[in-house]
Order: sequence, then structure tokens, then C-alpha cells
Amino acid sequence: MGRSVFIEEATVPNQINDIFKSASDFDFGLLIGQVTIARDYVFRFIPTPDPEISPVGSGSGGSTGARPTLDTIDDFWVGEHARQVGRMLPGGVEVVGVYVVASAELVKKRSPQLATLLDAVFACDVNKPSKATPDRIVLHLESTTRKMTVKTRNVLDKQAPLRPADGKVQALRAAQAGFRLLTACWPVEHTIAFDPASKTLLRDQILASAQPLEAEIEAALVSVGGRLVADGQLGNALDTLLPTDPGNGAKAGRRAAGAP
Repeated sequence: MGRSVFIEEATVPNQINDIFKSASDFDFGLLIGQVTIARDYVFRFIPTPDPEISPVGSGSGGSTGARPTLDTIDDFWVGEHARQVGRMLPGGVEVVGVYVVASAELVKKRSPQLATLLDAVFACDVNKPSKATPDRIVLHLESTTRKMTVKTRNVLDKQAPLRPADGKVQALRAAQAGFRLLTACWPVEHTIAFDPASKTLLRDQILASAQPLEAEIEAALVSVGGRLVADGQLGNALDTLLPTDPGNGAKAGRRAAGAP
């Protein structure tokens, strides 16, 4: 048996039940959790929504109004959804794989399409794995029997096959999964002017006054050590400042900042 994948008992089974209630014979989405050198953890399923329009640059033409299947689901759309989810996740958790609800026969027959979707999820810098932990998860839920099959694949190697993994559903604790979370906040001072005599609602006046501040926040840039940080490169920028652990050569500060 390959890697061990621990699945959170408190939330995931309920999510699986919800998926089977809403899905027919196919569903697809992302797995959120943690990847370590020794084992992997899955804390939550995030269904990939149906595209409302054909995504620009898509190779398969996007949505046609019908529910997608493993043959028609758009890898561009899947990758974009994974990128946006990855950007919103807090420190210590990440996109660790995908799940698919389908028949065993279809998954076996369409394994190349499944590999393409997995590659699309981890193609962007936000979700790209390190060379130390390149394996990511494919969790298959058989559409009729609900049997769960877990496999992993090295997404840095385009020729790598899917390998069987040992999936275990059990209660997980933050300490067991190695949660480390760095939070930060920035104070914002902004004077909001309003006219009591105006017929415009107070709420609308406040929103209008805050729009310039909102635009500034959206356009904000991050600098580390006096250098601007590109999208998805904050970790690399922090590595240049953190001290090196003399014991193993790793960045000592980075472990305290959310890296397992």
C-alpha cells in the first residue's frame, strides 16, 4: 500500500452524504487538507461549480447548459476554481487533491482525463507542490455503492501513474495534523462623511465614502525586505529573511509560520 491518507470523521462523511443527495451519477470537486512527508490529511470537500459561460481560452468549449460529465468537464474551469480556492485558504491548509463521484467503469476508462484534471488543479503557482511532497490525492466515490477508493499521483511528473493509497476515516485533531497558523491584521483609519439632510440612505452614503478605500486595498502591493512580492511568491520572499535552522538546514521561522 502507498501513502496514508487520513480523512476527517467529523465533517467529511456528512459532506459525502450531501454530495450524493444533490448529484446524480457524477460530481467533481477539490479536497482541502494538509500534505506532509509522512502522511496526508483531508478536512473538507469543495464541489467545483458548473461554469455559467464558456471560459475564455478553454479547450473544450465550457458549459453547454447540461451537467458536465468526466468526458465534458472543462479543465480550464477546474484549474481556475482551484486557483481561486487556493488563494482564499488560510495558512496551514491547502488544496491537496480532487474527488470524483462516478462509476468504477467510467473512472477506469477515463483515467487520462482524470489525470488531466488533476494536473490543471496544481498547474498554478498557488497550488503547485514542492519537490519534497509532490504526491496529490484522487478520491473516488463509486456512484452506486458509495465505496471510497483513494489513490495518489506525483503531479510534478506528467508520466506518473495513479498509485493505490491507504484511506482512513477517523477523528483528527489540529495537533495531530500539525496545524500551524500565522494571522496578521492591519489597522485602517478612514473618516466617513455623511449628510444628515441628504435623501440618500445612511448605508449608501457610508458605502460610497468607503469605495476609494476599498479600491486602495484591492490594488495593494506587498513588499518583504523592501522588495515587491509577486502573486503566490510570499513564501519564497519570507525565506530570504528567516534564519536557517543549523540542525537540518531548514528555515526555522517558516515552520512557525504555517509550513508543516
